[in-house]
Amino acid sequence: MSLFKFEHVTKTYKKLNALDDFSWEIEEGKIQALLGHNGAGKTTAFMIANRVIPYEKGTVLYRNRPLNKMTKSEVQKVGFLTEKLKLYDELNVGKTLSFFADIYGIKDKKKKINKLIEQFGLSEFLKKKISKLSSGMYKKTLICTNFLNDPQILFLDEPFAGLDPVIVKDISTILKDYIKSGDKTIILSSHNLHEIEAVSELITIMKDGKIIVSDTLKRLMEKYQIDKSFNISYLENSQEKSVVVADEKELYSKLKELEHLHILSISENKISLDHIYNQVYSDKI
Repeated sequence: MSLFKFEHVTKTYKKLNALDDFSWEIEEGKIQALLGHNGAGKTTAFMIANRVIPYEKGTVLYRNRPLNKMTKSEVQKVGFLTEKLKLYDELNVGKTLSFFADIYGIKDKKKKINKLIEQFGLSEFLKKKISKLSSGMYKKTLICTNFLNDPQILFLDEPFAGLDPVIVKDISTILKDYIKSGDKTIILSSHNLHEIEAVSELITIMKDGKIIVSDTLKRLMEKYQIDKSFNISYLENSQEKSVVVADEKELYSKLKELEHLHILSISENKISLDHIYNQVYSDKI
């Protein structure tokens, strides 16, 4: 089912079209990614969906109703992590979580906070001031506050930015566990394409305020398999060397060229999300 639907939406900042005839659907019960270079319009789309900013043209629907018809309870079940959201430096982690729990009106907040502390691995940082946290633990705490009211829909704008690989993996595991109930939806924007590939079922790539491609990761991989590459390893003057060729035609040509040498191996390189993304931005799609 479609949760949010953008239909031919335009959003302009002065003379710049941040969204230009933008049409996009967010499906329920999945982790999906909205990707693009800085300035492509991702954050603008997130802010419109969260009713933070208006738009000039088009229509945005929530469960097939106009966005402004969302009920108070529906709005409260939508979480939005933005890089502009800041925590209070002088509060410690424990008081920060308690503060946000009070804002959300969490009834059994101690039980809820304790569960999240364990899930996010924050127990040893509870008495540490926000200002003293590493960037990784700060981001973990920030994301944790978004889980306090058990949102049904969670928009995460650059959740992996500036984090070490261990914390990135921790957060990815938390996100995948969160949607297992089937009634949760997570929308990610990130430049960490490797992690997006690992967690997202649906991939949408936008450029200059427009959607370029949008499909499941599996179908995108199948669709662009035509552009797969091959790696040839060979011996020359007792030294191991390698060369990458773009397609099967080039592979046969290169093998003909190297036929007087000892070929060690020929391997097919998997087409990655990074590969597809770079093709979109080099206008090859």
